[in-house]
Amino acid sequence: GAQVIATSRSEQGAASGLAAGAQVALRTDQAHMASTIEHLQKLRPDHIVEVDLAGNIDMDEKVLGVGGTIASYASSAADTTIPFWRLLFKNITLHLLGSDDFPLTAKVEAAKAINQTLAAGWPGPAIAEVFKLEQIAAAHRAVECGTAGKGRIVVTLGEGPA
Repeated sequence: GAQVIATSRSEQGAASGLAAGAQVALRTDQAHMASTIEHLQKLRPDHIVEVDLAGNIDMDEKVLGVGGTIASYASSAADTTIPFWRLLFKNITLHLLGSDDFPLTAKVEAAKAINQTLAAGWPGPAIAEVFKLEQIAAAHRAVECGTAGKGRIVVTLGEGPA
């Protein structure tokens, strides 16, 4: 029953968010950032699942209302500065999530939910390239060269299409 707002740095990412079920997809690249913040402030999300805490914490604080939450599982900087007083005066809760520490039951339930969503017709994330394990260096180069911007890079452990 939640209204899901996806954010992305590209049109493809925005389209992927909509295909995954988001009702709204906004761009966060530099050309669209001011418009994105304005839209989010109007929509006033209650919760943010953050993929880059260091890169987005200031935007998160601007758009969350009093009592909002941020759950982050990644950051572009190992040491992230947070706007402590601005978050404090809005009573914003910050959750830092390390997936290695999730209980096994939570991981199993998540895998079941993903499988149900795929069975219901969601095609999953776009895949840019598939590599065999022996091609791991090429897979890393593809990520570093920006190929991953066209979709995920997949490394297969056994027989695969690559």
